[in-house]
Amino acid sequence: MTWRRPEILSSSSYWTAILMFSLCLLLESEDISSLPPLDRETGTPSITCSRALAFLLASDGVQQSIPVTVTITVLDANDNTPTFANVSYNVNLFTDMMPGESVIQLSAVDSDAGPNGQVTYRILAGDQGHFLIGNSTGIITVAPGVELVVGRSYALTVEAMDNGPVPHRRSSITTVYIEVLPPNNQSPPRFPLQQYNLEISEAMRTGATLLNLQAVDRERDPITYKIHSGDPHGHFSLQQR
Repeated sequence: MTWRRPEILSSSSYWTAILMFSLCLLLESEDISSLPPLDRETGTPSITCSRALAFLLASDGVQQSIPVTVTITVLDANDNTPTFANVSYNVNLFTDMMPGESVIQLSAVDSDAGPNGQVTYRILAGDQGHFLIGNSTGIITVAPGVELVVGRSYALTVEAMDNGPVPHRRSSITTVYIEVLPPNNQSPPRFPLQQYNLEISEAMRTGATLLNLQAVDRERDPITYKIHSGDPHGHFSLQQR
């Protein structure tokens, strides 16, 4: 951020100087108001910030007052809707999948802050009691005690809703199409999750363990691991176990 030099605004009865930081302010009579609409999430023409300081002076043309500080906090409004990457998803399942096994992980993005940006998932229709979804993770799993039948198909309507104030909550839906196929005797290894998120310190020592990953193979064949992409400079390594 860069400090802007004071701007002198005149009126019929006084001179006022405002030193502005990160937020454009306009002095109208005795009121301070924003020029463009304020928005925490988007850029120009709105202002992207959550806090700003303004230093205000009053002058009668001869003497100036002691500067006063005006702190402005931009609160988040629930003005963004959770959004799925796709309108629909297609998944093939096999009859030998076990209850609790992951089918797919859905993710909806909400740019708001705090509870307004926290997303909760639920299945609205189509699961026929055969599938569950983690309300915070978006992971759909096979329900306990369910036996999948070859040729069976499902169309799950899944809702993503934010946790803003009840009258102002926003939501969107997507559809997950599931088809059940015969057992796959040569099925590939599967990770329990499709995405893992880590935060690490820049001071972490070389060789420190960041994450233990384990894939599952139905045929219990030996599994080897490799970094497929995303580390062009070789900053990370895998240890086979």
